[in-house]
Amino acid sequence: MLGAVLTTALIFAGSAPAQQTTTTITTQKISDSDYVKQTADTDTFEIRAGEIAVKRSKNAKVRRFAQRMVDDHTASTKQLTKLLQMANVNIAPPAELDEQHRQMLERRRASMPPSTIVGPSSHPRASR
Repeated sequence: MLGAVLTTALIFAGSAPAQQTTTTITTQKISDSDYVKQTADTDTFEIRAGEIAVKRSKNAKVRRFAQRMVDDHTASTKQLTKLLQMANVNIAPPAELDEQHRQMLERRRASMPPSTIVGPSSHPRASR
């Protein structure tokens, strides 16, 4: 399995020795191909959304953050592809976005006209 099964229990010690908080993250088992598809779709969406912000934003901080998103998710996709090759797994990340991510990208593109991209507070969703 490529790590698609995520089970984590974290125990954080409180300020006093008798205090402890336990957080459990539920598990979800998915197939390798579904994991690769979901990871690749998320990366591609973040790359394309970041490219939009880099091109349209008038705010240097927004452009820097967007470029970092592009760089980080491009690196993530390259790493995923390399791991798949090393594991000799016959699964390839999809070349195009799935319909859900494509629609999300179109909505983002439509809701971010160049004249309003000046920072996080200029976009209603970003300020939530």
